[in-house]
Amino acid sequence: METSDFQPALSAAALFNTFPRPWCVAGGWALDLFLGRLTRQHDDVQLAVLREHLMDLPQHLPKWTWKLSINRTLRPWDGRQYLMLPIHELHATGAKKESVEVLLQEGDGIDWQYRRDFSVRLNLSKWIVPGPMGVPLLNPAIVILAKAKTPGPKDELDFRSAIHSGRLSTVDLDWLGSALFRLNPTHPWLAQM
Repeated sequence: METSDFQPALSAAALFNTFPRPWCVAGGWALDLFLGRLTRQHDDVQLAVLREHLMDLPQHLPKWTWKLSINRTLRPWDGRQYLMLPIHELHATGAKKESVEVLLQEGDGIDWQYRRDFSVRLNLSKWIVPGPMGVPLLNPAIVILAKAKTPGPKDELDFRSAIHSGRLSTVDLDWLGSALFRLNPTHPWLAQM
């Protein structure tokens, strides 16, 4: 694994090394770090935190500009109001134009919960997995599930790369299959698992 290939994700992760709450790299970068190789180009870096720790974000990066995403439109967020679903995405920009996207994850203190259907759950001890160089990663099964709703070409590539890598555990594959079936029993990815 060539660390320079992963520099955008590693730089964003370094910003959160001292964040006092659980966090992890999410999205396509999480899958590539999990696989130990670059599978495609990435447009941005996504990190994930539990919604309950939302208010810790502006204190962690106090000089950064925060915006929330509503229907793909960015609006200023001053860090003082608690954000509820459907808002789940924040964008932060630093003084040197460095940026990171933060995806808010749902949880009830026991389980991670899928924001589109709270009956899809995973114990909080499993929502983050260890990655290379000590970088925490969003569980690849959760990453794939998030990409399954309306998969585009990058999502399809991410799915195939992860599923055919042989790196996902049987437990994670079973959980993902069950979650996909619950959300859409005719999802085309089910036949490929």
